[in-house]
Amino acid sequence: MGEQELAKTGVAGTILRFSFVLAEEGGILNDFERALIGPFAVIPGSGQAKLQPILRDDAARCIVETVAKPELLGHIVELGGPEVVTYETMFDWFLGARGIKKAKLKLPVPLVAIPAVALEAVSTNPPITRDEVNMIQADNLAAGIDSVSSHFGWRPSAPSSWAPVNWAKRPRTGR
Repeated sequence: MGEQELAKTGVAGTILRFSFVLAEEGGILNDFERALIGPFAVIPGSGQAKLQPILRDDAARCIVETVAKPELLGHIVELGGPEVVTYETMFDWFLGARGIKKAKLKLPVPLVAIPAVALEAVSTNPPITRDEVNMIQADNLAAGIDSVSSHFGWRPSAPSSWAPVNWAKRPRTGR
């Protein structure tokens, strides 16, 4: 939607499309935590959609460096990290980092999508939305495994080695 709005203005800009951005908190971590139901770690659908996650700090660096790259003006740049993984693989990173040992339960999309529609109708903050269900069923890849290095000249960090350390549950400090 933002891309169409930018195009309507006639103002030249650069659109950076990130495959999937990972951070130390929020985002998909909240989804994974909500998917821990009783003895199960619930995966909507097959969990086999392919993603090319990039770390938040690497995505931010791309944004900052884009400002100094006039050759990118007017272009759409698809970016991702250095690994192609499945949704289930990212969920496994989360479970491993947190030391969670639950049986994975893959639910067919209709069993998740129908309740998602109902939850959206009755809640301002539903545990899952139709868009989230649809998003994790489709591949979301960048324009190549080296998309960042070809545009910016550096290689982003590997999420597979980052997640076990940065997704581990840390005790909260009192405030």
